[in-house]
Amino acid sequence: MKKLLVLILLIPSIVIAQSAIEPTYKTLSTVAFGSVTASYTAFLSNSVALFDLDILNLTDQPITCSFDSGTTDHVVIPAYSSYSPKLGRSEAYLDNPVQCKRTSSAPTVGSVYISGAY
Repeated sequence: MKKLLVLILLIPSIVIAQSAIEPTYKTLSTVAFGSVTASYTAFLSNSVALFDLDILNLTDQPITCSFDSGTTDHVVIPAYSSYSPKLGRSEAYLDNPVQCKRTSSAPTVGSVYISGAY
């Protein structure tokens, strides 16, 4: 009977520990080609530090993204490609919005998709 009682007491703590490590995903952000402008625009707003970030550029032109509110050009993502920085569980990504702009010519088709988890 003692073993059963100990097992019953341990099960809730196991469930709580497992749910604590499950990521919470932000709503997918979609930006159509016509909204990719020459100046930085917030594509994904954050109120938390993300540990996972995925940017998929399915437009016909490269885009430039900034992770510090548009102060610095951090990465150029070519047309029809993706970018997933290695952030890790250290929550290395600051809680600034992901901002992107066109690199050169304006895109004429497609969208940019951004998702993140915390």
